[in-house]
Amino acid sequence: MIMKINIIQSSPNTAYAATELAHFLKEYTNAEIVFDNEVSGSSVVLETDTGMPAHHYAVHGDGTMLVIRGGSASSVLSGVCDALSEAGILFEASCYSAPLGFDIDKFFHISKDVRPRFRLRGIRQHINFPMDISSYTLKEAKEYIRSLARMRFNAITFHSYPGQWHAARSDDQAGHFFYGQVHPVPADDPQLAALIGNRKTFCIPEAEAIFEDEEKRAEYAIYWLNEVMKTAKEAGMTVSLSVEIRSDDEAAESRLLRALLENYPLIDTLESITEEN
Repeated sequence: MIMKINIIQSSPNTAYAATELAHFLKEYTNAEIVFDNEVSGSSVVLETDTGMPAHHYAVHGDGTMLVIRGGSASSVLSGVCDALSEAGILFEASCYSAPLGFDIDKFFHISKDVRPRFRLRGIRQHINFPMDISSYTLKEAKEYIRSLARMRFNAITFHSYPGQWHAARSDDQAGHFFYGQVHPVPADDPQLAALIGNRKTFCIPEAEAIFEDEEKRAEYAIYWLNEVMKTAKEAGMTVSLSVEIRSDDEAAESRLLRALLENYPLIDTLESITEEN
């Protein structure tokens, strides 16, 4: 079986949506996926329609051809994932599956117009705890972001506490994970230790080898978060970075905000909020 995917008004984000579509169709149908501008046979058309509100999308099939339109490339991806869900794929934060199988006939007969109540749908990640994504390998963190996009989230905010993903002061550095607290891997529990990706100190596994080098650890912290943000942008997400303002020194805070914009060029929004508690 050959299945064609046609992209109208191609962009990096619609190309990403097409790649996701091809991946799941190939996995669950064993079809040969062809990217082709000619619409014939079993085809899926992806179209960005600027006449629609940016967060709206529509999915309409006639049994042979399925047209997925969105008011933005991000909404096209939402339409793709919605259609795959309708046909049987269950997307979750940590995995995906098709518990009842994938219904290709249902896929090509979907007909729906979706008008989400909220323009931005996402979560706020305070990336500072040993149990959140700041303990993931970079590969795992990226896959987590892709999973959120498959669940039709189109926005994410990363909150950085002072010294974690940004330097709080001119004499400080990033890389102080978990508020600067050090969590050793439990040597007295080999069964638990075997389930942890670290050998000695609990942190991003790739950072463990440089954990004692504060400068390299700071550089890696910024690199890691930039790479996670890059994946979010590839998936068409609106990306925000949030930090706390803990000083009355306007000049110092202005320098901090400029440094954040320089270190994290992919963000759409920079939030400055008051200190917790």
